[in-house]
Amino acid sequence: MDGKVPDNISKLNRIEIAPRALLMAAAVMLSVILISIMISQYNSAREVVNSSSEVMSNKAEEIRNSDIMQYDGMTVTGEDVISFIKKNLSEGAEMQGQITVTLTGVSGTSRSFTDTSALGSLTDPEDEKYIRPFSKWICSVKKNKNGIITEVIFRKKS
Repeated sequence: MDGKVPDNISKLNRIEIAPRALLMAAAVMLSVILISIMISQYNSAREVVNSSSEVMSNKAEEIRNSDIMQYDGMTVTGEDVISFIKKNLSEGAEMQGQITVTLTGVSGTSRSFTDTSALGSLTDPEDEKYIRPFSKWICSVKKNKNGIITEVIFRKKS
């Protein structure tokens, strides 16, 4: 033997390698197709999640504002006005994004509040700013262009 491979054996090896190479190429193509489908599905799922997250955020904002929005267009008593101020305004310094409560009298004069500091004068019968518990007030709620409540106005009925 001179170390040379007979021609019929080398042809046999080439014939056996061809199907394996085709099988490997098909596996690679299938893998690429599966990966591209997975990327496409991921992008679709991400859009759905972003959309649903935005809807849930809007619903949460509506729920947060529902307590205040129930007053819009209603006629309430002075006692309700005081309760509203106590419940929805904080004590002390103004907070960023806080609502303003405006009280408009029969004469058209108005006072605005962003905290509960003036609550004492509104509940003191000796003070000129006193709100009578059974007086009637019409409420209106103002929102900015983003749908965030910025002001609640109580107009005194004559």
